[in-house]
Amino acid sequence: PYTLICLGLLVFTRLFGTTANGSERWLTLPFGFALQPSEFAKVAAVMLIAQVTSMTGSFWLKPRFFLNAAILGAMVALI
Repeated sequence: PYTLICLGLLVFTRLFGTTANGSERWLTLPFGFALQPSEFAKVAAVMLIAQVTSMTGSFWLKPRFFLNAAILGAMVALI
């Protein structure tokens, strides 16, 4: 769930993010608070990689590996 929330925030930033210093990486929240979702996505990426590598047996052949790899690839592309 955490990874999918981060992926959603990255997509939201891509669509509605605030441009600062030539890059669109920030979400402006109420009360003047700014958030950079890519920082949360880095933690989610580490957790996702840890989950994949902790699988027992040959994790390359499991469908969950390909799903996690696709989510990680989408996160990397959006960052």
